[in-house]
Amino acid sequence: MPELPDRYRPLGLLGEGATGAVYRAHDEVLRADVALKIVRPNLALHARFRARFAREVALSAMVEHPRLVPVLDHGKLPDGRPFVSLAYADAGSLADLLKQDIQLTEALRLVDQVLDALAALHARGVLHQDLKPANVLLHSTGPGQTPAAWVADLGVAAALSELAMHKRSISGTPTWMAPEQLTATHHELGPWTDLYAVGLILHALLSEPPPADPKARKAALDERLERAPALPEGVHPPLAAVVRNLLDPDPRQRYDRAVDAPRALRDAIRGLADDLPI
Repeated sequence: MPELPDRYRPLGLLGEGATGAVYRAHDEVLRADVALKIVRPNLALHARFRARFAREVALSAMVEHPRLVPVLDHGKLPDGRPFVSLAYADAGSLADLLKQDIQLTEALRLVDQVLDALAALHARGVLHQDLKPANVLLHSTGPGQTPAAWVADLGVAAALSELAMHKRSISGTPTWMAPEQLTATHHELGPWTDLYAVGLILHALLSEPPPADPKARKAALDERLERAPALPEGVHPPLAAVVRNLLDPDPRQRYDRAVDAPRALRDAIRGLADDLPI
């Protein structure tokens, strides 16, 4: 564990990724546990990556919303590496939840919260571009209460104005990308691009998760360029219609805005039994 600023008491490693690690720590100033996201030593040497990290922090702090993970602090470690302190998600992530038997109505409630977060980002002209279950964090809201969602990780987020002016290389996680991301069709990127990822999350809730085998995964990605992934039989028809809209390979056929999708989703889940499992 790296040496931390004095206000933080280390509690252990939460996870590691390609660009850094996340540690749980206790913030002695806020008197709360937090998640410290710290850049890898080799990447911290590069000015370009430091600028990207600073940009992620700035975007995260710019858009405040109950469904976006709160930024609590940021700075540099004693060794010079940049870090950001985020609210600690004590209930895991949606990726963890997908591995369990959960109630469909509960899962759809979390997806509805994700759409609220996207609406807030889109209202500020920001695309997330890397929405996936692992980036939907869950946190407790009180004794006996069900967890709520925070959308996290704006590492590859971008302002729509930037995408229009500069053809940046498209980053993200291919398994959860929209067709216009997979083909790097910059002029077709928009709020509907993030909504496609919501459609993939809904699809994963209603059917099998994406294939792990590389060849099968590549075949699935290629197929998505032409048609929406098939849903299993028996899915509530109004809900199936929402998912098909979100997963249309033509971005012009999807909902235009994140604020439109929740209305359709809420209409679709009316009448679903509360005890209906996934």
